[in-house]
Amino acid sequence: MAMGKFKVTGNAIYHINSGNIDPDADQMTAVLLDENHVWSDNHETWADILANEVDVGQFPDYTQVAVSGQVVTKITNGCSFDANDIDFGNDVTITAKWCYIVVGTPGSLAPTDVLFLGADLETASGTATKSSTNGDFDVGFDVAGYCDITRSDA
Repeated sequence: MAMGKFKVTGNAIYHINSGNIDPDADQMTAVLLDENHVWSDNHETWADILANEVDVGQFPDYTQVAVSGQVVTKITNGCSFDANDIDFGNDVTITAKWCYIVVGTPGSLAPTDVLFLGADLETASGTATKSSTNGDFDVGFDVAGYCDITRSDA
């Protein structure tokens, strides 16, 4: 089964264009969401999705993770965003459906923190999840980067 591509949120594009966030300098946090979450273009901040964060009562190995190594590169008609792969642990038991990148600090995300990117970790079906039982739970990315943000003339 396959992981979906990361999608940038409309709110993030607005804040990048406004100069409110700097994708290659601001602190970013990777969070995991359960299968109850549904992607919506209306989701703008951490408050919009936090109810579906992976339950640490059920998966005590889960913790929010700092994103590191962010790089923004100019490409034709836009830019490409990349960072280091995300490691949620090497001997962990976690099940998740979604991974989001939120502009903010791990463990202390504010309800108003901006959602930057989101990806479906398992596209086999609407409820298929990615799981690890006493193993690695990593979110790796295409060598070309997390995602491209490009202009459309359509």
